[in-house]
Amino acid sequence: MEQRPADEPQLGAVLGGRRRALLCALGAALLLLLAACAACVARAWIPRNSEHPGTQPGSPLASRQKKLAYARLLARNALLENGTLSWHSHPRMTGVLLSENLSYNESQQELVVAKAGLYYVFLQLNLQPIRLYCEDQVWGQVSLTLNMQSPQAEPAEALVLTVDLFPWSLKANIVEGFQARIVKLDDGHRLSVRLSAGLSGHNKLHEFWELAQSKATVLGLFSVHPLIPADLFSMCSPCAGSAGVPL
Repeated sequence: MEQRPADEPQLGAVLGGRRRALLCALGAALLLLLAACAACVARAWIPRNSEHPGTQPGSPLASRQKKLAYARLLARNALLENGTLSWHSHPRMTGVLLSENLSYNESQQELVVAKAGLYYVFLQLNLQPIRLYCEDQVWGQVSLTLNMQSPQAEPAEALVLTVDLFPWSLKANIVEGFQARIVKLDDGHRLSVRLSAGLSGHNKLHEFWELAQSKATVLGLFSVHPLIPADLFSMCSPCAGSAGVPL
């Protein structure tokens, strides 16, 4: 009987490990490419309505759009108060998008995902000064924290966007920040955003700054390519980060 070399199992394990590493690298590269493309789309994403101009109801394009999940919500209040933000979610409002497979819970101030998958989630924070001059030299920060609660698994790592404010920032018309990530969301995932604001040297940040009205603060997401296997994402998540691929 033919005897196999004793080191053959070890060789198979090494080759298997290299194959897994290669798949992981390819998957991570694909997710990074998707993130880069999605970032370009999100930054320029200010559509007038939920359908492409000229799309006729019942057309193949309209049918495909109904399968997509996307949302673009605008902050309701301008006042900088610590707490959970409330959002404009009516799709008839200019600048607001909300597809049929997503919903907004007004009482809980949460965006609810109905279909599991990979999503590109993003926050855009825009601040405008109220007072253009202050006798004190003050610094501050405004942060948005996107919490993602799942009924089926541990919460995903929060997405945090922080904008630093300096004494000379009062001379700017708008101070803005942007943060995004690709993340795997489950059925029933609930997304909420908490605002935290603080100013060193002064305890009333809302006397100097507010959320801009001419350029809204945005919570948005949209589903990315549905053909990426979920097991590939799970396999590569230790390489790319447990909550997705940060930008």
